[in-house]
Amino acid sequence: MAQRIAVWQVLPHLALGGATKVVLWLAKGLDRERFAVTVVAGTEEKAEGSLQGELAAVGAEFLPLPVLRRDIAPRDDWAAGRELCRLLRERRPDIVHAHGSKALILAGLAARATGVRAIHTAHGWSFHDHQGGGARWLQVSLHRWALRPAAAIVAVSAATRDKGLAAGIGRPEQYRVIYPGAELERFALPPATRTEVRAELGLPVGAPVVGSVMRLCDQKAPLDFVAAARQVAARCPEVRFLVVGGGPLDGAVRAAVTAAGLDGRLILTGPRDDVPRLLAACDVFALASLWEGLPIVYAEASAAGLPCVGTDVGGTAEIIEPGVTGLLTPPANPQALADGILQVLADPGAGRRMGENGRRKVYAMGFAVPDVVARYEALYHEVAGR
Repeated sequence: MAQRIAVWQVLPHLALGGATKVVLWLAKGLDRERFAVTVVAGTEEKAEGSLQGELAAVGAEFLPLPVLRRDIAPRDDWAAGRELCRLLRERRPDIVHAHGSKALILAGLAARATGVRAIHTAHGWSFHDHQGGGARWLQVSLHRWALRPAAAIVAVSAATRDKGLAAGIGRPEQYRVIYPGAELERFALPPATRTEVRAELGLPVGAPVVGSVMRLCDQKAPLDFVAAARQVAARCPEVRFLVVGGGPLDGAVRAAVTAAGLDGRLILTGPRDDVPRLLAACDVFALASLWEGLPIVYAEASAAGLPCVGTDVGGTAEIIEPGVTGLLTPPANPQALADGILQVLADPGAGRRMGENGRRKVYAMGFAVPDVVARYEALYHEVAGR
């Protein structure tokens, strides 16, 4: 048997999220006869849960890097970069594949220093319009320097690619667009019925339910979602809301729910690993993000047959086609989000058609996990053969 291609997946944490899911699917799905997978990640525990147990279950080698953290910490980041350099020099993998902006920068610089081929997946850039000018300039400069010699830069949406190029990061020939993927069948065929899940959660059988799955953090703007829910509830009192996820804004969100008079009407489940079951109880999916790459959760909700109402940021418009698979609204505008949700709820037949259109669209776009794994396998072979 030919020597396997050694691929290191590097990311700052194993908390639930799009980047971690992609790493998990690659660890599970890559052909073990052709690839040897090692996951290098920080061990910091986060409120939104961890996929470390699932990675262990698939037998991927795990190299913990405790000093690597999600948040910016200059001293720890410097130490993490030095440790990555040491590991790369000792083990000499064929490819280092970094996920997320911090990993892109640290692994990119380490790969550059050690001569290891590097692939970087931008799940969304860490620089955005809600930052101060100095912070944004520094982020962009670091990305430009670290990714200049990359063998390939994978963007999770065409919008993510275009934003990187507009910022002067990489060259057009370095970029590939590979959607992040979703376990579509799990959402299309949930293991419980709508009635069962509603009974479990205490939701009225006949009430319209608006669902959302998010990390409770500034990027996802959960307080905007609560503000929109308050406006929807004022105009349509029978509507209920279901928010799945945890994060640093958990306390602030719970306080906002109480202040909005939504206790008992907006359910916060915390982190859950049975999202397909929970979405089975919903009629509409909504998200209030301020910036994005391309949220996997839109593909998951579409596979569940739900119309999606989301803010027009990042690659969202590549999934949500207005009037066809859902509705787009401006970011930082809870009133517009509420109006979009009410528009979909007002015509259940149109909502069902949007949901069915969305389900067909995400399959056609290649979001199924086997399709995504196959694209990465082809890219690994291309890079390793250079």
